[in-house]
Amino acid sequence: MRRKLVGYMLSMLTVILALFMLGSTAHAKEISVTGLTAGNAIVLDANGKPVTDTSTLNDKAGYQLTYHWSIPDSEVIKAGDTATVEIPTYVSIDHDVVMPLTDSAGQTLGTFTYTKGASTGTITFTDALGTLNSRAGTLSMNAKGNATATEGSAEIAKSGLVVSSGSDGAPTVLGWHITVTPGNNSTVVVTDTLGPNQTFIPDSVAAQAVQIINGIQVPQQPLTPTVATNGNVITFTFNNIHSPFVITYNTKVENFNPADTAKWHNTAALDGLGVDATADITYGGNGTAGMTYTIELTKHDAATKSVLAGAVYELQDSTGKVIQTGLTTDSQGQLIVKNLRAGDYQFVETKAPLGYELNTTPVKFTLGGIKPEVAFQVSQDDVKQPVVPTTGDVTLTKTDATTKAALAGAVYELQDATGKVLKMGLTTDTTGQLTVSGLTAGNYQFVETKAPSGYQLNAAPLSFTIKPNQTAVVTVAATDEPVTEPGTTEPGKPGEPGTTEPSQPGEPGTTEPSKPGEPGTTEPSKPGEPGTTEPNKPGEPGTTEPSKPGEPGTTEPGTTEPSQPGKPGEPGTTEPGNPGTTGPTAPQPERPAVPGPSQPAAPKPGQSGLGQPALPGLIKQPSTGVNGAGGTVGNGVTTGSDQSTSAGYNHGTLPQTREKQSPIWVIFAGLLGLLIAAVGIGYRRRA
Repeated sequence: MRRKLVGYMLSMLTVILALFMLGSTAHAKEISVTGLTAGNAIVLDANGKPVTDTSTLNDKAGYQLTYHWSIPDSEVIKAGDTATVEIPTYVSIDHDVVMPLTDSAGQTLGTFTYTKGASTGTITFTDALGTLNSRAGTLSMNAKGNATATEGSAEIAKSGLVVSSGSDGAPTVLGWHITVTPGNNSTVVVTDTLGPNQTFIPDSVAAQAVQIINGIQVPQQPLTPTVATNGNVITFTFNNIHSPFVITYNTKVENFNPADTAKWHNTAALDGLGVDATADITYGGNGTAGMTYTIELTKHDAATKSVLAGAVYELQDSTGKVIQTGLTTDSQGQLIVKNLRAGDYQFVETKAPLGYELNTTPVKFTLGGIKPEVAFQVSQDDVKQPVVPTTGDVTLTKTDATTKAALAGAVYELQDATGKVLKMGLTTDTTGQLTVSGLTAGNYQFVETKAPSGYQLNAAPLSFTIKPNQTAVVTVAATDEPVTEPGTTEPGKPGEPGTTEPSQPGEPGTTEPSKPGEPGTTEPSKPGEPGTTEPNKPGEPGTTEPSKPGEPGTTEPGTTEPSQPGKPGEPGTTEPGNPGTTGPTAPQPERPAVPGPSQPAAPKPGQSGLGQPALPGLIKQPSTGVNGAGGTVGNGVTTGSDQSTSAGYNHGTLPQTREKQSPIWVIFAGLLGLLIAAVGIGYRRRA
């Protein structure tokens, strides 16, 4: 019974363990990962350049095999889930590989394992990726080509691999393989230069001649080269060698961090032949989740396409929310932003490079895909700012006022608004222009100081304004009038009043009259030639008739007013009425007073040339006076006429200027004559 119970319990335990094992196996699954097929593999040569013709991959050369993988956001990853990596048939990996995949923080996302000679490898994930989005990464490993190297001239090939690893899978020893075809050279010197983080192991060197049969290196006799080291440079010297040979040696890995994706570099060269080969050993892989992409912006000049440093940008998401600020292009015109999650973004320029206009147009881009380690590229151009002038220019054009022909030789001053002279001697050229440059903003004026030959000076200021930031030349127009030639103006007609000033025929009254009663003491002109005026014939009465003899004073001086101011210059233009018609007062019985010497009134200005005033004693007396008296008075001038004007004074105008005589002067002369006549008559009566 007891045995049955123990057997039963063991059976139950076996079932439980079996179920547990089945459950664990069911939990691990093959997840959907893109980018890990043979067709997705990228082959890089020793110089890091992609190889496009994979059929020529040399079996003596080393290459780097790289995959870019990504996991859909909908895929849930749990620890133990796996993904298969296909190895292309044109390469081979001749060593086992165990390497971690880590993120930028060093966290392990999974492990890649490969067994030498297999056609696939496997990535086993941890739960670090979980349900995160934008899960992607890279996987890189070393391989060599499968194509057989051809014999010919001297050549060298090199490859490398991980010889041993630590318990954590990290490489500890690297192996380097050099294949040399010496050609016709019997002495061959191979110089090998180690890259950083590795140390040469001297006793690991092995050399052997080989024969290549159907692409396979068949070992021949061993060789013993002379080996010399100088720091990280190793020299292998072979003498009397005519067949291909191989060299192998190992290096110790230094300063390696298992969280890093490491690369070790090595170069071998045939001295004097200009032939070399390089090889890299790459270990590790990486993966990222979330912030996985890199964006690179390059700034250019819009015209020359040269790169521009100093442009400052903001990084925004698709809604315009600012993610980063102060992103500035370097001397290469570039700025780089790393660790961005997949999505839509935009760069917005906040400060342009010096001398350029700000370009606020957003630079939009989208991050995503299966190559997060390759930086996305965007660019933007800026336009140079226009050069803003700090000064302005002005051009003055001088023309003929009528013909509009250009005038050279006009000289100007440039003045400010207050009239202060800024420049002198500015002269118009053959096109009639002068230009002044470099004027600061403000108000100015041109003033002509010398006109062109044959033209009148036009000194009126010509004002203009230079505005701030003005680019166009200010234009000023000026005109001059030709000089008027002498004689071109017709004079007034001869004889027109006032056009010719007549000479004065003698100031009337400049000769003092003689004492009363002795008229004519001043010698008058010869009888018949009183000045320019011909006397009337004796016996002809003057224009003013005196009262009848014997009736002196019938016309009181001044009692007869002329009805009209008569024409000036003609004595007697006012006819006195006949005796008795004007109602004269009765003559006074007393003796008229002897008139004292009186100065004749001077002619009014402008009345020169009115003729000589009548001289005392020239008043004509009646040929037969009272009591039959008659004869001459004074110095014997005939009294039969009172001719005080010359012939040609008719119609009351002067002979030269044709100005009218003053009627007052005429009346005064007439009254004076009447008074003298009356005195003479009375005197004669008493006598």
